[in-house]
Amino acid sequence: MLHKDIQTLASGLYNPLFATHDTIKDAITHAYAIARASDNPAELTTALHLVLNTIAQELERINNQTKGE
Repeated sequence: MLHKDIQTLASGLYNPLFATHDTIKDAITHAYAIARASDNPAELTTALHLVLNTIAQELERINNQTKGE
């Protein structure tokens, strides 16, 4: 069963304007390729990992709440 908070998180992250990849690893690899081709790859890599870290932190928060239920 899908946890309500996880569904809310997924819905908040998703933007139908953009494509997806089959796996998170493929998406990150693609993002790195874009960053390497840019004028400031470190800036784009930092932005990518800021988003990924925020997602990971939120998933951990949801998981910890679920353990207490």
